[in-house]
Amino acid sequence: MKKQINLLVATFLACTTAFAAMPSNISVTIEKGTDAGTIQVEMNGLDQQNTQVVVQDMSGKQWVRESVKKVMHYRNLISLAGVPSGEYVLFVKGRNILKTRAFTLEGQEVRFFNLEESAANNGGLKLDAGGVRNCIVRISNAGNENLRVQLSNLQEYEATIQLVSLKGSLKFEKALQNEQAYAKNVDLSNLSPGAYILYIKVGDTALIQEVSVAPTQVELGKVQRKIAR
Repeated sequence: MKKQINLLVATFLACTTAFAAMPSNISVTIEKGTDAGTIQVEMNGLDQQNTQVVVQDMSGKQWVRESVKKVMHYRNLISLAGVPSGEYVLFVKGRNILKTRAFTLEGQEVRFFNLEESAANNGGLKLDAGGVRNCIVRISNAGNENLRVQLSNLQEYEATIQLVSLKGSLKFEKALQNEQAYAKNVDLSNLSPGAYILYIKVGDTALIQEVSVAPTQVELGKVQRKIAR
């Protein structure tokens, strides 16, 4: 019984820190590659742990997947050849590593989303969809196993909300048309513990919110917002 309790506690702690800060001896850099249609990924201090480098679209399909094994240092240009234009997240995941960067791919041009302040504050996060007023997005915890998503000032733009696992599966999807506002508590109680991405697209703009799910607990990580042209 004691071993079972210890295992449950260890699992809980691992899950609640899915997007926690990495150990100081590990560094991960994700930036535009020197060649068109590439992203450069560099990692130091891996201590030979197995690590995955993955490019995944916002519906959960994985377009690029590379396994890194038994090295201390990794540096590589990730080619996006054959990947269609759209919005993606590149993530690096290992035992003590989890880092995401969302980006837009247009032909061979890569444009990273900006890192932003929290969308959980009272004023929410503004998205410029090109209308008279900015769309306002608020994302917050709503009880232990629920995620509160609120959109206002939609101005009848088409909008999409998707929750996707970093293991490559779509868990929630909602399409909006001819709506001025939307609010929903998304029940996450049936999800496996782990890391997820909440993707919200309004018109031509978008953002992602990192979401960590653990037993009876949901934690929010960083927000990344698409750069307007």
